[in-house]
Amino acid sequence: SSGINAEYGERNTRNKGKITMDSPSKIKIKRALASSDYRPLSKAEKGLKLLEELKVSQRKAGDAVGMGKSSVYRAKKAKENGRKIGKTGRPELLSSPQKKELISIVEDSARNTPLSYKEFKQAAQDVVKATPNRDRTEPLPKFSRTWVNKFVNDNNITLGTVIEEKLSKDTIREWMSGLKGLLQTHNYPPSLIFNFGDTLCFPNQDKARVVISKGAPRPPLETSGLKSMTLLLGIAADGSATKPLFILPEEGVTELSPETSKYLAIIGQENGVITEDIFRGWVATVFIPHVQKIKREKQLESSRALLIVDGHTSREDITALDLLTRENIDVLILPPHSSSVLQPLDLGVNETFKTLFEEHFETIPTESKTQTRARIFETAMLCLPTVLTPLFIKDGFIRTGIHPYNPEVPIKSKRGAGSSSSSEKKKQKLGQDKENAILIL
Repeated sequence: SSGINAEYGERNTRNKGKITMDSPSKIKIKRALASSDYRPLSKAEKGLKLLEELKVSQRKAGDAVGMGKSSVYRAKKAKENGRKIGKTGRPELLSSPQKKELISIVEDSARNTPLSYKEFKQAAQDVVKATPNRDRTEPLPKFSRTWVNKFVNDNNITLGTVIEEKLSKDTIREWMSGLKGLLQTHNYPPSLIFNFGDTLCFPNQDKARVVISKGAPRPPLETSGLKSMTLLLGIAADGSATKPLFILPEEGVTELSPETSKYLAIIGQENGVITEDIFRGWVATVFIPHVQKIKREKQLESSRALLIVDGHTSREDITALDLLTRENIDVLILPPHSSSVLQPLDLGVNETFKTLFEEHFETIPTESKTQTRARIFETAMLCLPTVLTPLFIKDGFIRTGIHPYNPEVPIKSKRGAGSSSSSEKKKQKLGQDKENAILIL
């Protein structure tokens, strides 16, 4: 058996030393891989060449070069889409022209202020969007931190950092002045001055501050693995509210009883968070019908309405804004980092809701994620009727100075301009709690 040419047969030690003959396709693959055409190629390129020239299956091509069939498939799709094939078979996220365009954008920006990590990712996505003849059905690539770091290092790019400015008194005055102009021009009744916002329903877990020596590996972190659950609320200055909407992870969506569905609505989303589609749906199916009903009941058909929202990207949906414009509803966006001072929901309903929720929800380590999610939903439903009342709703508008209008209220707020930032407070608390830290040396 030792004299038999390896090209035609080989000893199979797992088969009691019997001779097993290679199939014709295996012989062809071995000959091809031994040729000079294949030697300089990467694994993915070899697999793709076998697939194209020898017409073997993706699995056989992958097995021959030591990679999975999915990697061969990705290499095939990359070539079809005109992209470079990665060394492991995963297509590169940007083509050469796209990379040059992105580098050009970064260099232009660096003359003024270097792009931050977030701005760089957005610039990369903009480059892909602007590519001529791009297949619009394909989702935009996701640029991970690992990809960004590699791209930055390979191309000697320096990214800047985002320095968040404190909310200044001038910013508050300017915004309140704009609000005053709208109030004087349109004379909105209190029942048509609305604030929309969202809040996460998630149990606070006990946290321990961990201090480790420099260079030591980080200790493992235990997480619940639960996805978010978001509560959307709309409140008015007269103490009324729209129907609450819960955004649940898709696997947690169940049908509500007819009695419960009169009070609130639910919708599923992959991660349980708000998106442009969900905001558009809330505007069309919850908010606008509510405004129309109020106008009919109070005989305010000729009055305009005002909707105050924060600057989350979901509020920028063009379709939703067009719907609001057609219904004579003006939209006023809060300045950045001002929710704790100018958002009525955060100073009234949400603040009390979170306090009640944390008091009434207890984590049970032995229960499943499904059971925990169900209890979160039940606890939130029990807390809502207590906080979604005229008392807390009006209190939020009063504490922001929006209604009754008082521009001095937010300016003098201890939460606003001139107060310590959250990062500074955390640093102060870290210094105070050093004796309680867990030292891992």
